[in-house]
Order: sequence, then structure tokens, then C-alpha cells
Amino acid sequence: MVGWISSILTIVCLLLFTGALFSQNLVENDQDTVFENLLQKNKILAKKGDYKAALQMAHKLAAYGEKLKDTAKWLQGIHRQAFYNERIDEPYNALKHYSLGIALAKASSNQSYQAKLSVNKANILTKIGDYKEAQKTAVQGIEAAAILKDSVNLYKLHICLANASSDNFEFDIAENAYTNALRYTNNENEVLKIKNNLGVNHKDQGNFEKAIEVYRTALADKSLPSSEGLEARIKSNLGFALHKTGNYNEAVQLLNEAHNTRQKINDWSGIFASNIHLSTYYREIDEPMAYTHAQNAFTIAKQKIKSPYSEMEALAHIISLDRANKLQANRYIFLSDSLSRAKQKSINDYTVAKFQAKEQELEIARQKEEIAITAQNLAEKQQREILIMALLVSAILVGFVLFRKFQKEKKDRKTIEQQKNKIELLQKELHHRLKNNLSFIDLFISLAKGKFNDPAYHEKLNDLQNRIASMFTVHQQLFNTQDVTRVHADKYLQSLVENAKNTYPSGHITFKTEIEEQLYLEAGTSFPIGIIVNEFITNSLKYAFPKYKKGTIFISLTAQNDVLTLHMSDNGVGLPEDFTVEELNSFGIDTMRLLALEHKGNFSIKNENGVSVIITLSK
Repeated sequence: MVGWISSILTIVCLLLFTGALFSQNLVENDQDTVFENLLQKNKILAKKGDYKAALQMAHKLAAYGEKLKDTAKWLQGIHRQAFYNERIDEPYNALKHYSLGIALAKASSNQSYQAKLSVNKANILTKIGDYKEAQKTAVQGIEAAAILKDSVNLYKLHICLANASSDNFEFDIAENAYTNALRYTNNENEVLKIKNNLGVNHKDQGNFEKAIEVYRTALADKSLPSSEGLEARIKSNLGFALHKTGNYNEAVQLLNEAHNTRQKINDWSGIFASNIHLSTYYREIDEPMAYTHAQNAFTIAKQKIKSPYSEMEALAHIISLDRANKLQANRYIFLSDSLSRAKQKSINDYTVAKFQAKEQELEIARQKEEIAITAQNLAEKQQREILIMALLVSAILVGFVLFRKFQKEKKDRKTIEQQKNKIELLQKELHHRLKNNLSFIDLFISLAKGKFNDPAYHEKLNDLQNRIASMFTVHQQLFNTQDVTRVHADKYLQSLVENAKNTYPSGHITFKTEIEEQLYLEAGTSFPIGIIVNEFITNSLKYAFPKYKKGTIFISLTAQNDVLTLHMSDNGVGLPEDFTVEELNSFGIDTMRLLALEHKGNFSIKNENGVSVIITLSK
């Protein structure tokens, strides 16, 4: 009988297991079909050149991949979103999606996609002028590509690193990156381009002799292909370098050869560059000819390549030759203003894009965790389906035990909650009584002030009231919050500032505070910090700005790990030269120092356009 039951249970488990696998395969096949249909529609739109519609379809691809928790499909959608944003000239949206894709590729250990997307991101960063971030992106991409020994992307990423480093004036890094790029390509045109770039790298450093050597070697290498456009570019660069070293005859010959070749093949960007080089060459020996080439460059920039940056470069040559007419001068000013505004807009857009990319990276980390949890839950579910019949009795028994345990834990939690509420009630009552006692002390001091007319006596009593007020503020905030064990740092310090402003004349003083928004202070820490801040503000208001001199009091509180850093400063008259804390004989400064040391912190004070105090305390 027992054997018969065991056999039935075994058959049931096998049937459940087979059914679970079959249903899972059906679901996965349906999902793949839907994704492939979306992908094909996306490719058709892109082939037609309708990149805006393709971008919308790519958004659906990414959303579908995210919904499925399928990182490979999600990555495809994100990559296409970034690519089509580039196509419609939305570099910052493209940058945001490339950053998101890289973060997702890292999270899923997909080094191939990480390297591929790093190439695109580094190129955009270089174009918009964030060279450091471009270098960082290229280096991270190189590390990913090196794991796979991906020579194609290693070549591209070293070129990205070299270009960004060259634009950032880090020429040694650029030269090393160009040299490394040569190791990863056998393409003769790419080799020739790299050699030209190495020459430009030396030329940009003013090392014209080395640049000439590199250019001559590239032109003399018969193993490299004969490309008219590329050869003309190298000749033009060689001619420019020769001109800078005083070899004028060969320089003008090469410059003219390059110019003629570029005209023959309608290379307008190259023709523009040749005219700029020739204008520079003729500047000292034939000014009318220099002007003619500068004017030609301006016309090409405006009508052919339609680049405002090239227009400005040509206009700068014309203006430097004192040949600019009023229309050209106005055009230069207009372009300068327009590009300046565009640059500022680019900076703003880039800042937003970086922030959004960071937010999305955090979202990806969360998604990765969810995917892992989902996978774990799915595996557990399948195991439950397979074993449910065989372990039914055990499950009921375990359920009963768990239920009893849950009931006990629920009862224990209720007891703990009651005890916690009781403790908090007692703490609030304690703070309330102490607050009332402080109020009585403040009242007695106010009565004492009314009995005496001595200003010095009044000043001392005011100081005492101000110190009591800082402690009162702590208890006021603790009493008015649900959590009586801590206070909100910003609100607390702002209330101390307001209290000091009401106690002392401060209309001529500006207060600036920089306090972390989500920073809370434990009750035990808030007392010394409150007294220290109060003493500093009081001293500054009383002594730093004589005769109602205008000034600023600055207070900053930050937390890093378990350390609080309190920075207070004013731009008042400062302390005497070569002072020591002991010689100052200041009750306020002594109080600040002793409180810092008592709480195992550090205290420093110095003259820095006024008085500057930095205190560190354990959080």
C-alpha cells in the first residue's frame, strides 16, 4: 500500500513538473514573438528615415523589455532610443539613454553592450565639451571590452580616449591612446587617420618638427592606401607645420596641392581648412591674398558646410586683417552671442541629462534587485507546485507551527509597542517640565533686568537669556515632534538664528546657512551644537561688525559617515594677529572649544577674512 501511494505521488510530481515547464515555454515563446514584431516595425521605420516614429517604437521596445524583466530585450530598446535621439539631433536625450544602457549592461554583466554603448557616449561627451567624463567613459568601456578581447570596440574606445584627451590638452594620454589604437586595427585607412591624428597631436603642442616627421612618414608609407581626401588632409597639415618652421616654399606647394585636390573631389570641409591654412600662410607676405582665402573660407562656411563655428573662425581671420565690413562685423557679434547662448543652454541641458541618468541608474539597481527577487519567487513557486501533493501534510503541520509563532510574535510586538509608547510619553513629559522650568528661569532674568539700569548688567543678562533660549529651542522642537529623540537640523539652527536676531540688533547683517535637508540631530548632540552656534552668532553680532557695519554670518552643517562638520564664519573685523585662544579670554570661544572637546570632537579657529571656526563631532 505504501509503495502504491509513493508511486502515485511520484507520477503526480512528474506531471506537475512537466506541465509547469510546458506552460513556461509557451509564455516565453509568446513574449519573444511580440518583441520581434515590435523590433521589425522599428527597423522598417528607421529604414524609411522616419526617426521620430522609430524613436517612439524604440520606447515601446524598452518598456516591453522592462516589463518582462528581460535585460537583453530592455537593452536593445534603450540602445535604439539613444541612437534615434542622436539622429534627430537630441544629444542630451541620447546621452541620458546611453548612460542608462551602460548602467543596465553593468548590472547584467553584459560587457559587450557596455563597450558598444561607451563608444557612443564618449563621442557625444567629447562633442559637447565634457572631456573628463568622456575620458572616464572610454576607460570604463576599454576595461569591459578587454574582458571579451573585443578588438573592434577596443580600437574605437582608444580613439575616443585619444580625441577627448587631445581636446582636453592632455597630449601624452592622447598619444598613448592613439598608439594603442594601432594595435587593434589592420584597416589601412584607419591606420593612416591615426598617423594624421598623431601629427595633429604634436602640432597642437607646438612640436612642429615632430609633427613634420610623423606626416612625412605617413605620406612615404607605400603600404598604406592612396586616398585623395586623406592624403590631401595630411599634406595640408604638413604644409601648415612647415610654414611654422620657416620652410615656406615647400609649405605653400603642399598647401596648394591639398587645396586643388580637395576642390577636385568637392571636399568642402577640406576646402575650408585649406583656405584657413593659406590665409595664415599669406598673412605676413601677401595680405590681399590672405584676405581672399579668408573670404573664401567664410563663404564656404556659410553656404556649403553651414557651420556657425567655421563662420566665426573665418570672420576672425578677416577681422584680424582689418578687412571686415560692417555686415561681417555684425555677423561675427551675432554668431558669438548665439553660440554663447547655445553653449549655456547646452550646459543646462547636459546638467539635467546627467541628473536624470543618475536617477535612472538608481532605478536600474532597484530593477535588478526586483528581477532577482522575481526569479527567486518563480523558482520557489515551481518547487511548491512540484512538491505540493507529496508535502501536503507537512505543509499543514508547518503552517500550524508558523501560525502559533505568528500569534506569539504579534502579542510580543503589541507589548513592545505599548512599552515604547509609554517611554515616549514619559520623555515628552520630561521635556515639557524642563521647558517650563527654562521658561521660569527666563522670566526671573527678565524681572531682574527690570530692577537694574546698568547696561553692562543688561548685556550679561541678555547673553544668559540667549543661551537659555537655545536650550529652550531644543526642547520646543522635541516636544512638538513625534520622535522625541532627535531634531531636524535645518529647522533647529534656523530657529537659533532667528532667536539671536531678535535678541541683538542685526538688520545690517545677512545670515547664510547650508544645512543638509534630511539631516537630523540626536537629542544629546543637538545641545552642544545649539550652544556652540548660539555662542558664535552672539559673538559675531556683538563684536565682528562695529558701528553697524554690514556683513555676513555663514553657518554650514554636514554629515559624512558618522562625523558631523560644523563650519561657522563671518567677514567682520576678525581676531588680533598671532592670537591664541587662551589670550583671547573669551567666554564664548572657551565655551565652544570646551563643548567640542567634551564631546570628543575637534575645534579650530582662525582669521580668514574675518573669523572662521570648524568643529567636528561624532554623529
